Amino acid sequence: MTYVSYSISSEERGNFEEGFKRYAMQSPKAAARLAKKLEKFASDRAGNGEFLRGNGPLSIYVVPSIAQLDGEKTAGALAIVDDSDQSIDVVCFLPDSQKHIWRDHIKWAEELLGI
Repeated sequence: MTYVSYSISSEERGNFEEGFKRYAMQSPKAAARLAKKLEKFASDRAGNGEFLRGNGPLSIYVVPSIAQLDGEKTAGALAIVDDSDQSIDVVCFLPDSQKHIWRDHIKWAEELLGI
């Protein structure tokens, strides 16, 4: 399935900007890799992110996939995709970790989407 390229932004809905800025100061090359992953996700979700939860035109994705985040100990993000206006709002920074607590992220996503 081919996607139309979506616009991508980071707004005050979450903690992405603050966490990403700290991460970029500590590890600029890794931060650049995450920015590149987000760009790839904006042009094609398949293989560049993983669906977490959705409600109507809004969906929350993990970028990169859960397996990559947990297996490769890389940083990532949670992003809200709005298919009605073809936009992506990056809302949550996920720092490098051996194991993320996905049930907490799922609960947060469900609360945000009202499901």
